[in-house]
Amino acid sequence: MRRFLARSALVLALAVGAGASAVPEDEAVLPQGSEWRFAHAAAAGASWREPGFDDSAWAAGAAPFGFGYEGVATGLGGERGRTPAAWCFRTRFRVDSLEGVRSFSLKVGFEDGVAVHLNGGLALLRNLPEGAGPRALATARRRWGSRGDVEAWGLPASLLREGENVLAAEMHLRERGPESARFDLGLRLHRKVNVVAGPWVMDVGPAHALVRWETDLPLEEAMVRFSPDGGGEGRQALGACDAETGRVHGARLVGLEPGRRYRYAVEGAPEGSFATPPPPGEGTVRIAAYGDSRSGVEAHGRVARRLAAERPDFVVHTGDLVVDGRDADTWAPELFAPAAPLLGTAAFLPALGNHERDAPAFYRYFREGTVPWRSLDLGPVHLVLLDSDRPLTPGSEQLDWLRSDLVAAGAAPWRVAAFHHPPFTSGRYAPPDPFATVIAEHVVPVLEEGGVRLVFLGHDHFYEHSVKDGVDYVITAGGGAPLYDRLNENPYSSRWEKAYHGCVVDATAEGLRVRVIEAETGEVLDEFERGIPAAAPLPRRAH
Repeated sequence: MRRFLARSALVLALAVGAGASAVPEDEAVLPQGSEWRFAHAAAAGASWREPGFDDSAWAAGAAPFGFGYEGVATGLGGERGRTPAAWCFRTRFRVDSLEGVRSFSLKVGFEDGVAVHLNGGLALLRNLPEGAGPRALATARRRWGSRGDVEAWGLPASLLREGENVLAAEMHLRERGPESARFDLGLRLHRKVNVVAGPWVMDVGPAHALVRWETDLPLEEAMVRFSPDGGGEGRQALGACDAETGRVHGARLVGLEPGRRYRYAVEGAPEGSFATPPPPGEGTVRIAAYGDSRSGVEAHGRVARRLAAERPDFVVHTGDLVVDGRDADTWAPELFAPAAPLLGTAAFLPALGNHERDAPAFYRYFREGTVPWRSLDLGPVHLVLLDSDRPLTPGSEQLDWLRSDLVAAGAAPWRVAAFHHPPFTSGRYAPPDPFATVIAEHVVPVLEEGGVRLVFLGHDHFYEHSVKDGVDYVITAGGGAPLYDRLNENPYSSRWEKAYHGCVVDATAEGLRVRVIEAETGEVLDEFERGIPAAAPLPRRAH
C-alpha cells in the first residue's frame, strides 16, 4: 500500500467485479456534510481507527467541522495558543452492493495534514507520516481557504465492504493554536472507467505490437481485443498498469503476421488499427513525420487530420510534443486529443524534445525503461530515434550506441534518423547555438559514416530541406507551435517554407520519396526522391 500513497496524484484502484450494474455508475454513498463522531486526538484512545472501536462517548455533529471560517456547521472550539494539534473523526455508511464497483474517490477539505482509514485500511495520506501520534504536527502547511478540497480519485475498492463501512479520519495542524481549521469528507463509488488518452501503439515489429492507453481511474489490469483487419480470429491480450499512477496501461500483442494491418479495442475507447512492418529490408512502408506541436492544439489537429488522410503505417514525431512535459495535465489536451486521428491508425514513434523536460510521463507513455534513444526496423527502413538534449559528444553513451546501431543495421536499404535539434537551419538555432554545433561536429559524421540518408529534425518552427554530402536533413517543426521567420542563410538549404505541415515518406527496397504537405490546403510544398532513376517512379499508394 505504501508505494501508492507516495504518489502526489493520490490515485489507485483495484478492479472488483465486471459487467453491467443496475445501480448508478457514480454513487455518493457518503455526501459531504454528513454526521460524524469526533474527539481531540489525545483523548481518542489507542484503537480508534479500528472498525470495532466504540465511539459512543465522543461528541457528534455535522460536517464541515472547524473554526475561523464561514459556513462551519460544527465548531471544534479551542483558544489561540491552546487549540489541540489534531482531531479524530469517525462515521459509518452502507454499500448495498459492490457489483461492478471499480474504485471509489474521496473529496476532503482539511488543513494541514490528513489521514483517512476505511475499515481499518489506510486510504489517503497527505502531509503526515503513517501512524502519526496524537500530538504529531503536519509536515507541511495547507490552508483550505486558498486551495479548496482535495479530490483523491481511484482509491482501492478492495477496502470497501458490502453492508456497513467505517471511516476513521484524523486531521493534524502544522502548528498548535492556529487561527482556523476545517474538515469535511465525502465518498463516491465508481463503476465506469473512461479512457482519457489513446489508445496508441508505441512499439511494433513484424510479429508484435505494444498498445498503451490511459484511464481516468487506475486499474490493476485491463484487456485489449485484437484481430486481423478484414477478418480473422479474434484474440485478447492482458494489460498491466504502471506502478506509479496505475492509470497508464500496456498490453503486448504477440503472434502477429508481418506486413499486415490489425484492429484493436480497449474498454471505453473507439476501435483503433495499426500495421506491422514487413520483415527487415523488405516490402513497402509509408511513414508520416512532423514535430513541435506543443500547445498549438488547433493547428496540431489540422496537421494530424491531414497526415491521417495519407494512411501512414507509422508516425514519427521530432519532439516538443507538449509545452511542458512535467505538467501531467498537459499531455491529454495538448497531445493525445489533437493527435487522435493519427494515434488511432498507426504506431506513434516520438523522439524526445526539450519541452518534454525529460519528464517521467514521456517514458510512461512512449518507452519501455528509462533510455530515451532507440531504433526500429520498419521493413526497408531502419529508424533511429535520438535524444539531442543528452550528450552526443565523443565518448558519450548515446553516440557510441548510435555508431554501433548503424553498423548492426547492415541489411536495411534505408537508414533514417529523427531527433529534435537541427545541425543546419535558417532559423534562430543555427550555429553557434551549442546544440547545433555539437550535432554538426560530432553526430553528422557518424550519420554519414553509418549510411543514414534522411534525417528528420525539429526545434525551428518551419519546414526546411537541407542537403549535405548526399544526406537530406528535413526540419519538420510546423506541427502546431508558433511559426518562426527565416533569420539567416543556411548554405545547405534547398527549400524553406513557413507553414504548418507534415511529411509523408514512401519507402521500398529500391527507393524513397518524401512529400511535404501543407496542413490546411493539402498543397504539396516540396517533394524529392532518392535511390531510383526518374524513369522508374515509386508506386503510389491510394490515399
